[in-house]
Parts: sequence; C-alpha cells; structure tokens
Amino acid sequence: MIYSSSGSAQTAPPKTAAPAKSLSRDPDAKICRIEDVTGSHFTTKTCHTRREWAAVDDDNAADKERIFRMRRGYPGRMEADR
Repeated sequence: MIYSSSGSAQTAPPKTAAPAKSLSRDPDAKICRIEDVTGSHFTTKTCHTRREWAAVDDDNAADKERIFRMRRGYPGRMEADR
C-alpha cells in the first residue's frame, strides 16, 4: 500500500492570542489560598489582594525571625519589639 501525506508536514503552528493585561503582577488581583487550621481536619479558604498577601508574608517572616532569635538566645531587637 502507498500512503500519501499531502502537505501535512508543512502546517503552521496555531497562533495564540496574547492577553491584553496580565493579572499575574497586578497588586489588586484577588488571590485565594487554602490554609490548614490548627487543631482541625478542615481547611479554610482565605482571599486577599496580592498587596495584602505581601504584607501578611512580611509579618510572618518577621515573626519567624523573632522566634529564631529567641530560640538561639540572640535577643537582637526583641526589647524594641515589645
């Protein structure tokens, strides 16, 4: 049997439309996260803007650093934080 491929090897790739505005870095874009609740088997869905999540993440990082310093015995800014 003879099979013929009639030009199928030279097809152009499909064009994709570029989005008009990328929401990936929009500070007012709504972002939802699924969070575990301590002492529960259930999770909660918490939604904030990207800007608000950045503030929450900064606060959590500062808390983590403060706890790390307390455990290591380096008070650092602990007296000023109180």
